[in-house]
Amino acid sequence: MTYRDAVQELTDIIGSAFSPASVVTEDSTLADIGLDSLEVVEAVLLIEDRWPEVEGKLDGVELKTTVGDIARLVAHA
Repeated sequence: MTYRDAVQELTDIIGSAFSPASVVTEDSTLADIGLDSLEVVEAVLLIEDRWPEVEGKLDGVELKTTVGDIARLVAHA
């Protein structure tokens, strides 16, 4: 999967679950999107459901993590 494909899928997943996709960009932090700590955990679980190969690699995801940061992990998994 390319980085661009990962960004697109992540904006769709995160946008549909937590915020309108139009406000989710690769530079958006999870805090910018409006997620709280519990929602970050929920987002990680959604991402791991979609990409099981990243399970355990998202342990450091926090409110200041960007969609692009996560996309890089997904694209290199």
